[in-house]
Amino acid sequence: MEQDGIQRKPIKKRLKCTDTLITKWKNVGFDDPKVFLDGIRTDQDLLWWNKLLITDSKVFLLGGGRNPKHHGRWVYDSEELDLWEVGKHSKGLHVYGGMTSKGLTQLVFINGNIDGEHYVNEVLPTLTDVQERIEETDDITTTVLFDDNEDWIFEQDHAKCHNADVAQEYLIENVPNFFDKHETPAKMDDLWCIGRIWAVITNIVYGEGQDQPKSLLELKRRIMKA
Repeated sequence: MEQDGIQRKPIKKRLKCTDTLITKWKNVGFDDPKVFLDGIRTDQDLLWWNKLLITDSKVFLLGGGRNPKHHGRWVYDSEELDLWEVGKHSKGLHVYGGMTSKGLTQLVFINGNIDGEHYVNEVLPTLTDVQERIEETDDITTTVLFDDNEDWIFEQDHAKCHNADVAQEYLIENVPNFFDKHETPAKMDDLWCIGRIWAVITNIVYGEGQDQPKSLLELKRRIMKA
C-alpha cells in the first residue's frame, strides 16, 4: 500500500534492511513496519506481549566492553584507556538471559564457543525451565513469568547455534510456542528491550572508575551483582 511504501524508506535506512525483510515482518503479524518500529504489535491485544520470553546473550570481556565490529572499547573515563590492559583476544564470558513483562530468567555463563549441542545442553534448559515457576514473589529472578505457563512464546535471535536443527527440535518438544528460524526476519531481535538491560548491566560492570577485573570469577561476580 502507498502508506507502507512511504514508511519503508526511513525504516530500511535505519535498520539497513531490505523490502523482503519488511514483508517478512508483516508475515509474522506486524502489519505496519512503522508501528512495529515503534514497538507496538498491530491488530493484537497488548496482553500478547505478556506471553513473550525474550532471550539474548552478551559477551563480557576482562578487557572491558568492546564492539567486535571495529574493536572500539567502552570505558567510563578516557583515563582508563591507559590503565586497563587490553588484548585483541581478551578472555571473557558468554552470558545468556531472558525476560518477560513480569521478571527474569536465571543467567547462564558459558566459557568458550557455543554450538548447537552446547546450546541445547547448557543454555536452553535454564531458559525454558521458567515455565515451572508457579508463585509470584518479590524477586524478579524467581517469580512466575507468565499468566499461563502453557501459553507463552520463546524468542531468540538468528545465531548459528540457535538455528541449528538440534535447537529447533528441542524447542518443538519443550515449549508451547516459539519463533522458528523461518518465521522471524534478521535484525528483528535488535528491537527487543532486553538489549537495553544488557546496556545497563555493562555500565554497572565496567563503569564508575572501577578497577579492571583480574579474573573471570571476579567478572562473573560483578555481572551477578549488577
